[in-house]
Amino acid sequence: MAALTILNEWLKDQFEQPGRIQAMSDRKTVFKGKVSVRQDCGENFRQPALLHGGRGWAGSRAAAQSISNDNEANLAPFDWVSYVGKIKGNLKILHDEIAATGNDKAKMGAYAKTLQVKVDNMLQAHGTRVNRGILGPPGMWLFRGTILAGVITLDTRDAKAIAYIEARADQLHASANDGSSSAHTLLGGTSAIGYVVSLTGRFGSAPTVTVSTSFGGSAATPAGWTESTSIYFYFRDDFKGGIDTGAKFGHRFDSIQAWVTATDATDTYKSVDRSRDPRMSGVKLLTTDVATLGVEEVFEELFDVGRERADWSGGQEIYVSTKRFRQVSRHLESRRMRTDSGKTAKTSQKTAGDSRYASSGATFSYNTICLEHMSGSFEIIDEIDMPNDYLLATRTDDWEFVHYDGMPHLIDDDGTDMLRQTNEDDYEMRWTANISFKPKKDALITGTGRAPFPVDL
Repeated sequence: MAALTILNEWLKDQFEQPGRIQAMSDRKTVFKGKVSVRQDCGENFRQPALLHGGRGWAGSRAAAQSISNDNEANLAPFDWVSYVGKIKGNLKILHDEIAATGNDKAKMGAYAKTLQVKVDNMLQAHGTRVNRGILGPPGMWLFRGTILAGVITLDTRDAKAIAYIEARADQLHASANDGSSSAHTLLGGTSAIGYVVSLTGRFGSAPTVTVSTSFGGSAATPAGWTESTSIYFYFRDDFKGGIDTGAKFGHRFDSIQAWVTATDATDTYKSVDRSRDPRMSGVKLLTTDVATLGVEEVFEELFDVGRERADWSGGQEIYVSTKRFRQVSRHLESRRMRTDSGKTAKTSQKTAGDSRYASSGATFSYNTICLEHMSGSFEIIDEIDMPNDYLLATRTDDWEFVHYDGMPHLIDDDGTDMLRQTNEDDYEMRWTANISFKPKKDALITGTGRAPFPVDL
């Protein structure tokens, strides 16, 4: 079919451009767009770290030797072992739409523009999905809420999640738990799917999501879902049931909140016993630490703790949600603190030699606030995909994405960009992303910290 040949050639022209896929995926994702990308291979990625270095000093040679020997025997370097997570993407292309273009290049050009919009939306949605997953909770839940007769009322704390949901498009799973433990399970199992029928209150404070037990069906609660009780909702197949399964290819990529926990971690994570030292789960302030602090004092206290107890030397940026950014900006401007109108970010950042992503890509603006601290200036950045309940201080240069073949990669290993669907006349484009999100420079992740927001903001 000539039309299919023409379309395939057009697709190759589009997706063989260096950096094209990566740039579209990074568009409008501030944090993800600033983290470097590196291609590698293997079932997992090991990164050595030294917990206690330089401890062989004492007032006598005998003591120095004893300390050094004890350290070598008991506090040797260890390896973080990071597995590869995965996310899949599909876009259906109707045979009849291709056939209708015939051999008319003008009609094919018009259809190609429509397809381009669909593809761009797919890639941008992938970037948002990954960005939200990195910054969101370890268990990958989307929001909390209660369901009755198929109508889900979102928890006020998670109302912003309505922005990620599309009526008659998305499908949900549910659990009584947050997915952070291997003991957690789905309510009703994987077959209990809530098909999103409609939304209300997208721009209000109390949004609702109506689901059905079938695509396009009437409002109904899937079997096994607990009604009138607060439960966790997930995009279909995002539920992990454990933040680190250790499986070769059944893993989900990790949230930064799994690496840098709200309290000192005491578990075994990435094959490392984090109970050995609280630095293995990052710098943090607790809810009790911020209860009596003002907004700027929370930032300053986190930087003080980082500087005094984790050797912070500067370079950290603070990421907050759009809602929190507005509140912080209003508060600081009332106290005549310095603010910046915004920065411009370039997508497709450093890629460690992967020439396919060498393009500078698209650009977009984001808002910043500049504050002064004894260790230097630091920026507060408006990151739309940040949750409202915590702030993140980090150097994006300390983190990296490692992937097998693209972030994402169009599956065209057989030379065909479109695959015919089984038992269908229609075609589909398939993307996959095998991703590991991990520390790069500071393997002890002491350069990253977090704090809850004061409740009175």
